Amino acid sequence: MKRINVVAKVTAIPARSMLDRLNPYHPGEQAPNTVKLSSNENPLGPSTAAQAAYHANAELLHRYPDGAAGALRLAIAEYHGMSPEQIIVGNGSDEIMTLIAAAYINPGETVVTAAETFSQYRFATTLYDGVVQEYPVVNGQYDLENMIGAFTNGAHPKVVFLCNPNNPTGTFRTHDDIAAFIAQLPGDTLVVLDEAYAEYAYSPDFPRFKEILATYPNVIVLRTFSKIYGLAGLRVGYGMGQPELIHNLLCVKQPFNVGLAAQAAAAAALQDAPFRLRDIGMEYYPTQSNFLCINVGCPAADAVRILEKHGVSVRSLASFGLHEHIRVTIGRAADNRKVINGLRELRGKHGVRNQ
Repeated sequence: MKRINVVAKVTAIPARSMLDRLNPYHPGEQAPNTVKLSSNENPLGPSTAAQAAYHANAELLHRYPDGAAGALRLAIAEYHGMSPEQIIVGNGSDEIMTLIAAAYINPGETVVTAAETFSQYRFATTLYDGVVQEYPVVNGQYDLENMIGAFTNGAHPKVVFLCNPNNPTGTFRTHDDIAAFIAQLPGDTLVVLDEAYAEYAYSPDFPRFKEILATYPNVIVLRTFSKIYGLAGLRVGYGMGQPELIHNLLCVKQPFNVGLAAQAAAAAALQDAPFRLRDIGMEYYPTQSNFLCINVGCPAADAVRILEKHGVSVRSLASFGLHEHIRVTIGRAADNRKVINGLRELRGKHGVRNQ
């Protein structure tokens, strides 16, 4: 039989208008023959217990995971002294940000956050046709004092995203700062406190999240297994809040959003210990995280190129609006020495100021 090739006429299918405003996430890159220090990954990797739990589930990969993530939610709840009904597990905490937008943001409603912060808050808001109102950071910190102005003159933002410690600056606002800010907000404004790097924070006045959750029922706290627990490749994050808030997120969640082996590895990883490193010898924001935001005093792209010559890939923060800053994940000792050597060369070439 003679084969007939039929070429259909392609007709443009109109996409949603929000695509023109949507900026896809651009992850940290790795140049050839360099150590990757551009994505805030844990250089020590996952615990052996997490690895063992992952491999132990290899024979079950033909089965669907527990859609409710019951065992993992129970493990997280017990770890924090909470109830499983207060926990939601996501495909990374990024997914939970999108679930928050899906459950709570109607088209045209306003979301408040910082300008130089994690881009997924804007992404999730834009995805559901919300409007993002941004406030520049001051000394690398969220400007809570000016952000409260978003609620004056009858304005009523629906959600506030607070990244604490902030990505990419590594700075934080204290417990009293956060609590005082939330206390001024309407009770029907949802506050999302993203604490992806909280386990690295060592300051005694870092926010006590359980106290905040107990005091303010309009708060959801986000955590992740990607950073301190070294499970970035498995994509597991979680949110904590009042059962009513969590229930609404569960309503819009995909049925099997976190894989079977990933759930098992995350539950085992809860016993991991944190690792920290400080100081690099140039002007930088004091960090409460596993990375440094460094002012290199020249175009960030120049610093990226020089550090690649020294065998490390770091993140330019130009996309965050910080055109002379780079973000460097704290790595192993040998990798950190490469960073320091590269920054010394940069300082010699550009006369970069010391702290």
